[in-house]
Amino acid sequence: MLTDLAHGGHWQGNLEAALDNPAFLPIKYTSHVARNAVFAVLLYRVTTGWMSPQRALIFGATVALLDLLTTSIRITAVYLLIMVMLLMKHPPLRMVAVGGVSLWALSAFSAMGPSFAAWRRRTATR
Repeated sequence: MLTDLAHGGHWQGNLEAALDNPAFLPIKYTSHVARNAVFAVLLYRVTTGWMSPQRALIFGATVALLDLLTTSIRITAVYLLIMVMLLMKHPPLRMVAVGGVSLWALSAFSAMGPSFAAWRRRTATR
């Protein structure tokens, strides 16, 4: 909304236009902190025994998917992967297997992100 990215164009040009709005930077930094804090809180809750790892993964995947669908920002998928790796650090063989599969999956997922954003722009203009 503040960057006018939904109307198309290159993100850098839209970002320069958004910086003219004084509300943009506080909102931008708050959203970045919130993305990090969600996964940090989930990890904390699992390590203290307040939440099961499966429930934390489901909640984290939901947050990452919602963030991807609403903002087209894929960094939360990386935060989710980091959380998965930290939760699986004890069985090293499983962590290596998940890391290898996720490198392949995230590269495919990363390529789908711009395609989804282009599709969303096309359907918004109809």
